Amino acid sequence: VTVKVIEVVSRVTVFVDIAEEQTVRQLKSLLEGKGQGPVNRQRLAHAGKLLNDDATILECGVASIPTVVLSLRPAAIADPTIGAMSQAVRNQPDVPSETEYLNQVPAAHVNNEQLDEEIDEDANIPTCRICHGSEQNDESGRLFSPCRCR
Repeated sequence: VTVKVIEVVSRVTVFVDIAEEQTVRQLKSLLEGKGQGPVNRQRLAHAGKLLNDDATILECGVASIPTVVLSLRPAAIADPTIGAMSQAVRNQPDVPSETEYLNQVPAAHVNNEQLDEEIDEDANIPTCRICHGSEQNDESGRLFSPCRCR
């Protein structure tokens, strides 16, 4: 049987010769060999229904009406357990995790201890004694930005 395969997005048409007793998975392998994307991303539909990979060409009716529609799944699907920004940051090899960052920051920065009472006249914010930079504090006195000298 010569099957006509139409790719949905690009409208590229490919013809594939396949035996009636071969499976849809084997058809997908042949399509992969013709540059139509990897098997695990291919979805084939015939007469408005998605084809089961284990069904034969004869069983799913492709032998009688040899036209199939191909659509490809997206290449990468984000992890649904985390947000998109977190996913992007986690994929960056040079970005430390929150735990790594907190281990690098001196305890005074995390606990907001040892801030001088002197005010940096230029910036009008307290000066950090540890690294002589400046820290900004919110109304409750908690640290919310790193020193400028870091």
